[in-house]
Amino acid sequence: MRIVALAAACLAATCVCGASDSRSQRFKSWPLGRATLQQKQPTTTAQAGNHLRCDPSRSDIESAGSNFVLSNMGRYNENHILTDDSVKPPFVEILENPDKVKAQLLRLYTSGQRKISTVIWHAPLTNKNKSKSRVGYLVNSGGDGVHRSIYAGIEAYFEAVKETGFQDVVIRFGGQGCSRALNWVPNNRIQCPTSYSQEIEDDNYALISNVHGMLDRIFAGTSVNRWYDLALEGGGLPEPFSTYATRIWERYVSDFGVADTHGFSIAYQPGRLTQLYRVYDRVGVRPGAVAVDMYDGARGKRPRMLTMLKQFAQEMDKIGLTGTPVIIQESYYNHKPTYQAVASAIQAGMNIQAVYQWPMDTKDYWYDTPSRYDAYCPALLDKPVAREASLPVKVAEQSRVR
Repeated sequence: MRIVALAAACLAATCVCGASDSRSQRFKSWPLGRATLQQKQPTTTAQAGNHLRCDPSRSDIESAGSNFVLSNMGRYNENHILTDDSVKPPFVEILENPDKVKAQLLRLYTSGQRKISTVIWHAPLTNKNKSKSRVGYLVNSGGDGVHRSIYAGIEAYFEAVKETGFQDVVIRFGGQGCSRALNWVPNNRIQCPTSYSQEIEDDNYALISNVHGMLDRIFAGTSVNRWYDLALEGGGLPEPFSTYATRIWERYVSDFGVADTHGFSIAYQPGRLTQLYRVYDRVGVRPGAVAVDMYDGARGKRPRMLTMLKQFAQEMDKIGLTGTPVIIQESYYNHKPTYQAVASAIQAGMNIQAVYQWPMDTKDYWYDTPSRYDAYCPALLDKPVAREASLPVKVAEQSRVR
């Protein structure tokens, strides 16, 4: 089973790599993808509250981190079923095994990661699952709303994130099934509404609003940045999702402004960024950064990472986004070729500020504790950061969770 993947986060404090060359000059001079950014003196391991500088050159990329989305894979390695109740997001696992989740968070942190992204996959559950708080990775967001136990888990989890010391926190809302407006069409095969559903829009927005309020309370008085992805990989999708995104964006901007959101992340395809910005412009407000999911096409039909970054930069230029901060919200786990492509793109003038890895490598292995990040952050290779697990890493084979 494939499910839509998540994440978004921005380092709004530093715009480090504006484009000074003309577009034609910039793209003609792009390196071939094997560049590594010049290193200055090794940076010491970051202390709590400080970001580790991965590339202390003019690009000054900060160490980002991982999409930490499923801390217990359960029997997935045997049955390949994500809706098995033994499959648990960290905010569910923490209620039953808090020491394990806290140890996982600490392992991410001590390996040099200072940012963390969490996905809340949700859908209105029906039939025999209607009364359940969740089914496997899915939270029940229908009926009377999200169950109190789920909110209790979300609160406990983000308290642990705060205590661990992460400085940037991304919250991604991943509507599935009938929570996904793209499915509100005639003759859909999963018994969703056949036209626009105001009720489901309201349910989805209630989850966004409630989690936002909770995190405001949890992180009050701290310097921790929060970034909200309002619909994971929802950017640039066609109707009725475009109408849904416009309405959700309008509600969010009215309630919370734009300082803590990248809007809607994009699963990269040419043209989706342009479509997404039409949504923002209908409301009259744009976010301050772009969050995009990109996976290098070292195998399969997908283009190579540098090709996609070139295409993306050209599309940004065409709609007036040259120099806008870009967050790679998902990419392969600890993948050096992706880093080399990102380094080349930065040298060509793209303002890429961070890369968040998805816990899946190019061989489709899943890591429930995606602690290694040194391929994206070479400075970590010279640091005495912890590399041994306090808990064993479970590795499960799957076709990427998206």
